[in-house]
Amino acid sequence: MALPEIKVSGHGMEITDAIKDYVEDKISKYEKIFDIATSISVECSDNVTARGVDRDFSVEIMMHLPNVIARVEKSGPELYALVDEVTDILVRKVKKYKETKRKWEGSESWKAVEMTEDLEPDTDIEEDRYVAAYVPKIVRRKKLEDCTPVTEAEAIERMEMLDYDSYLFKNANTGKYSMVYRRRHGGYGVVEPCE
Repeated sequence: MALPEIKVSGHGMEITDAIKDYVEDKISKYEKIFDIATSISVECSDNVTARGVDRDFSVEIMMHLPNVIARVEKSGPELYALVDEVTDILVRKVKKYKETKRKWEGSESWKAVEMTEDLEPDTDIEEDRYVAAYVPKIVRRKKLEDCTPVTEAEAIERMEMLDYDSYLFKNANTGKYSMVYRRRHGGYGVVEPCE
């Protein structure tokens, strides 16, 4: 199966033919690994506000696979090196996905191990934790103590007061459980349950 069209876009920068060709050539080298992809999009960004702090550029690749979306994003001073880095990480993620495809399809069950809280959770897990072959470790379990419905703005305020990155709450407007989270590049997001 051939690769789908690779959509290359720019944010705060113009995508030249040289950049587009480089991205397409790099991804096409792994055609046998990416053969199950249904769509591939690459966004290159020029972080003008971050000049000189090793975050001049960022590259994000989103690849739709059966049952899941694989996404990799990195920032750094050199655009072409970032393309190489995110593509290499994506290759490892897709290989791992192919190895565990039966679990994604539901024919084999997922496993997780509950750890006691006195163990340090992140000591053996690399930054690229989805690539390493390991059983996910649940290090903490919490119960919602207060299920009083609140608005999204109040949920964001509670999240900020607790210094969390996300907060589960019962939405006063919908009556359903939702989650607010802090977005990496500023602002907030809301996750709502499907109908």
